[in-house]
Parts: sequence; structure tokens; C-alpha cells
Amino acid sequence: MKVIVVSNCHGGRYLNYLKYIGEKYYNLDISGRYIYNAFYINKNMEDNLIKEIQEADVVLCQLIKSDISIRPYIHHNTIIQLIKPSCKFILIPYIVNINLYWPQINTKINSSNFDTIDISDDVRESHISNAIDKIKICCEGCDFDLSDVIREKYQTIKYFRNHEDPTGFLFIEGALKILAILGYHENEININDPDISTYVSNDTWSHSIFSVPILPLISKKLGLLFDSDNVMQPLSENSKVVYFTAKEYYDFIETTSYTDFLKIHK
Repeated sequence: MKVIVVSNCHGGRYLNYLKYIGEKYYNLDISGRYIYNAFYINKNMEDNLIKEIQEADVVLCQLIKSDISIRPYIHHNTIIQLIKPSCKFILIPYIVNINLYWPQINTKINSSNFDTIDISDDVRESHISNAIDKIKICCEGCDFDLSDVIREKYQTIKYFRNHEDPTGFLFIEGALKILAILGYHENEININDPDISTYVSNDTWSHSIFSVPILPLISKKLGLLFDSDNVMQPLSENSKVVYFTAKEYYDFIETTSYTDFLKIHK
């Protein structure tokens, strides 16, 4: 099965996890590539990339909404005109800026108050409801919606690593939805499978994305059952990662510049 993904930076992760889940659990032979949409702004897509889209069995394309103003992408309606009749065209969402685990986003946090910041039950309920609604809006117009599964499992599975970026678990949920659209839904897959957790933790893309701690009282109030204290910070110069507790994280950002930190851990 040849799969082409036309998307922003999330597209490569959809393809990576689709390959992993498809091959491990469904014995599928998935090949393909990820085409970074924004790279082709203000110029025509190269002929070889158009040819790859035309030959694909499945095209995953990021839904381009009219209110996206950061940069103009090639519209999904342009991509769909390139596919062959037998190709399955699937619109995928771009889920970002959710703040699901960080209701205290506007509160100044430091190493002396991080473990005292709490929220009321009313704030918790409205925050979770608003965050799930934002996820649902991100999925509107797409061929699958991840808001229900995140609402159901956000307390046991960490779907975001900071205020903006998803973890690999969100892309696995997306891969499962895509496989279901393609007719592969007979297997019951436990996303908490240790093999899946190991695969997500070893994903090199994740090593380039910073984490933000979930504050201890917030974690308790949200009823989170995963380890929310340890966070990973990438060291982009040498591909190393360092793990912090919440206190170490806030000590670090208050006292050490990132450049100095990189020098220390070379």
C-alpha cells in the first residue's frame, strides 16, 4: 500500500505511526512518503512529487481551513484533483494549541510556587470541556474526529507534551482511525501496550520537541493516572535528552540559559 501524506510537520508522524501500527498489528506492507506542504508555497510542486501523488493508493491530506493565516498552504482541493480514481483520499486534522493539561497557562510559575498552584472544580470542568471542544473544532471537516477518544482517555494517556505539541499517542489514535476508514478495524489494540509505549518514547521526532511539566496539584485535580512529573527536554545539538522533575524544570528555566545548558550536557 503506497501512502502519500501532504501536510505540515504533523504529517510525517501520521505516516510513521500508520506504518508502525499497520505492520505490527495488521501485517500490512505500507510504503510512501511525507510531503511538507508549506515548502511549496508560491511555487509549483515538482513533477516527481505530483507523480507520486498520482500513483498513491492512499493520500492523507491536512484539511486547510480558510482561517489559517500563518502561511498559505496548497489547498486540499488542489491535491484531490491529482489522485487516481481508485485512490482513497483522507482529510486529517491539525490539532494544536489545546492546553489540555495546563489550565494555569496564564499563571506565572516558578520553582517556589509550582507545587502550590491549584484550580477549583468548576475551573477544571470548564477547562476540560473547552479543551475538548477546541479539539473537536480542529477535526471539523476532516474524515475522523479524535475529540471523543481524547475525552475518554486523557486521564490515562498523555496526548500532549506541551501547550501546543501532541505526543505520539495522539498520532497512534489518528492512525487507528485511518486504518478503520480503510477497513482494518477487526483487531482490538491496547494503546497502553508496553511495545507501543516504548516505540513512542523512542520516536526521534519527540526528542526535538520540549516538554512542560503538569503541575502536581493540577495533575491530581484532573485525575491523571500517568507520570506527569518527569518531563523530557531535547538537546538539539547532540540529539541527547535530559529528564527533569517539575522542580528541576522550573529551577532550570529560572537560572540557566538554554545555550549554557547545552554546554553543560555535551
